[in-house]
Amino acid sequence: MLDKEGVNPSDESLEPMTDWMAALADHNARLRQQHPNEELIVVFDIDGTILDMRHMVRHVLLAYDRAHRTRAFAGLSVDDIDVHENRVGELLARLGLPEVAQQHVLGWYLDRRWSPEAVRAAHRPFRGVLDVIRWFQMQPNTRVALNSGRPESLREETLRCLNELGADSRVRFESELLMLDAQPLRKDPGRAKLEGLRTLRARGARVLAVIDNEPEVLESLRDADDTGDMLFLHAHTLFESRHSSASSVSGERYDLLSLADRRPLPGHLSLVWEGLESRDTLQAFLEAPVRWGAAPLRLDPSGRLVVRADDYDTRAWSRSERALEPRELVAELADAGKCLRVELTEGGELVDRALDLLERSGLPAERLAFHASIEQLGPAGFRHLRWAFPESTLQMPADFLAPLALSVPERARDLLDMFASWGVSRYQLDWATAQLPALIGFFEADTREVDLRGVPDLESFLRAALLQPHSLTADFRFPQWCEGELLRADERLLQLRELVPACASA
Repeated sequence: MLDKEGVNPSDESLEPMTDWMAALADHNARLRQQHPNEELIVVFDIDGTILDMRHMVRHVLLAYDRAHRTRAFAGLSVDDIDVHENRVGELLARLGLPEVAQQHVLGWYLDRRWSPEAVRAAHRPFRGVLDVIRWFQMQPNTRVALNSGRPESLREETLRCLNELGADSRVRFESELLMLDAQPLRKDPGRAKLEGLRTLRARGARVLAVIDNEPEVLESLRDADDTGDMLFLHAHTLFESRHSSASSVSGERYDLLSLADRRPLPGHLSLVWEGLESRDTLQAFLEAPVRWGAAPLRLDPSGRLVVRADDYDTRAWSRSERALEPRELVAELADAGKCLRVELTEGGELVDRALDLLERSGLPAERLAFHASIEQLGPAGFRHLRWAFPESTLQMPADFLAPLALSVPERARDLLDMFASWGVSRYQLDWATAQLPALIGFFEADTREVDLRGVPDLESFLRAALLQPHSLTADFRFPQWCEGELLRADERLLQLRELVPACASA
């Protein structure tokens, strides 16, 4: 079962592979090398492959209770449903319903499982699948098609629900790439999917891979493949047909890490290493293939300019404290050809002292950026920074704009125009911000640059990159790479350059 431990109860002898995404990535690389200029298509089934159909089953059974004022399914959870959606009768028997009640409930279920309400309820994706689809949709000359046994009459509802679902991952499905069953009364979804695959190929597309949860469907499609191009992948969910020993590569988790580890993420992305506060972090950054570093500046209680993120109320000043010298930091970055984002923790004298340091540093303006909040600088402070370094990037946190941008976008645009008049050119959003993809879409539609920060781990880093911000700020101490230790410029960080080629030059 995808996103759960264990195997399909319909075939307990089958051991699913954990590296099916790696197999898909390797096959993609080989086929792209062989056909560099052709359009490649990855074909997904919908129900049981993208969508966890247990939600639909639960929805219809609970609807039965509501309609008949019964409690046959009180407390029924998704995890209680361990049968394919076509074998709900087995679940009813196991729940101990009388035979007459079983027949009545089953008839109710079969009549309503493809109703618009049930279809909407079924739109709960398996974890990670939309990120994998987004990754392929971002690859050059690559598209994602859907090949389903759903009836053609559900085209509009299917597209609407899937695109609402995909919005959070910036995934968009197209009607021309949605293959449905034009003859659902024949009750042969395998035949319908074979026709759908032939339709895609007739349009001149080269099918890279087919992903489905029904082994017999995959076997019939593989038998009909005369190209040798297609990789057939079995999504190890609740399936109805038998799985033979000759069946396709199988897997349980849509693992973006396995997929992206074998091919670079597309597009331009500027990486920013935050937290340059100590000699150790500075040295790690200087050795890393990341060009931008972020350093917080503040004045200590004696009025000296220091590199320090925490204020002195949060972390007390100590006689033993040896803060990183700003002049030392700037000089080493200038010599190494690195870029610096100065994070200003307050306005007033701190800004003047920081500008004086930077004006004498030799760092060109295009290798400088500033980050500060409205509360710290105000309009005059931002304008002063823009006047002092007109070619630098001037950034402010913008999570406070989220409710306005998503509810009254015209008013939010007025505010962005005002901030732009102060000199602001980039807006920082936190990874934890609600409705982040929609918010990034708002900024993008208004041609505003976005920086993302706060990604907690490597998987989140990859998902954030798929949202295509202009820059991504992190401390790169991801547990998958370094188990909480400070990440240095060894083979694990060099892996980053393979995932995001632009990080070495952006």
